[in-house]
Amino acid sequence: MSVWSAQVTCAVRGVRRGRRVRTCGLVGIREKRESTEKREDEYEREAMLRVLKQMMKIGLAALPGLLGCDCACGQQAPQGVKVASLHPLLSEMARRIGGEEVQVVDLFPRNGDLHEFAPDGEAVAAAADSRLVLACGKGVEPYLDSLREALGPQVLLLELGAHVPDVVLPGTRVPDPHWWNCPENMKRASLALADALSALLPTHGADIAARRLTYAQEMDRLTRTAALQLSRLPEQRRTLVTSHAAMCHFCAAFRLRPIAAQGVAREGGGDTAHVAQLLRELRESGVRCLFADLREAPQFLENLAAAVGARVDRLCMDGVAPGVTGYEDVFLHNVRTICRGLQEDAPPPETPSPNASMP
Repeated sequence: MSVWSAQVTCAVRGVRRGRRVRTCGLVGIREKRESTEKREDEYEREAMLRVLKQMMKIGLAALPGLLGCDCACGQQAPQGVKVASLHPLLSEMARRIGGEEVQVVDLFPRNGDLHEFAPDGEAVAAAADSRLVLACGKGVEPYLDSLREALGPQVLLLELGAHVPDVVLPGTRVPDPHWWNCPENMKRASLALADALSALLPTHGADIAARRLTYAQEMDRLTRTAALQLSRLPEQRRTLVTSHAAMCHFCAAFRLRPIAAQGVAREGGGDTAHVAQLLRELRESGVRCLFADLREAPQFLENLAAAVGARVDRLCMDGVAPGVTGYEDVFLHNVRTICRGLQEDAPPPETPSPNASMP
């Protein structure tokens, strides 16, 4: 017998005990007995219906909780996914496109060094508890193979840079891994991210697609803004000299010529022959400004600048710096700084400390 049946039976028996009509008269009078039993049966049915209705109310009130729903509205509680990110700009992208359906965990430490960071045990544990881990790719994170093995197949490790075309440093076969310095690349990466999130949250695919479209339109706006401002630079002032090969994607998008004074990841600078060749190239190009990252000590660039009569300014090339609030902040800072530095009559700015925030 089920729980509900037992409760109904007990309730009806109680009704019988309390309301039973005592039959009087001769035992042999069948009509009177049948009439009494009929009234009892009718009362029992009414009592049973009242008990069942009450129990149905109780059961329906408890049903949302049993099904994991919101009792206040009777709707299913939102299902979200945890996303871990190895770069602050990717974290921002995930929050913008995923919306309330995702919980984003930043694995990259605040004000860390992109070229020296490696996740510790705590970061690996946070990533293992996620459904999706976002990485820059293109060699930015040399530890990815080990991280992928540690996470196992249940965690999707998505290298967004794999969805962006390579751009090599001129004169080399070495690709620049800093693909995020071009808004068009961020658009490409956002499409790959939206596809991954839609696969994890199929019931929210339309919302994810709409937010991704808004994000892509903002990247288009940034591209138009930069193209307009950089188009004012004369042809002889379109050489962009940086400490390492971090702006090749930017240069390819906006018709500038990149020169990396210290290679891809600041590995150069100690070779005498390399320095001599670099000085000749800078003098021939007539550069007026060299650009260091906000997070680095620019001593090498300052020595070069002094030798060729140039100056040093700061870019946020790695996308990580104190005071950074988002991709638009980073990108427009770089555009303004480059335009100012490459102008023929621009006044030399003050050189900030290596840990200075963006102006």
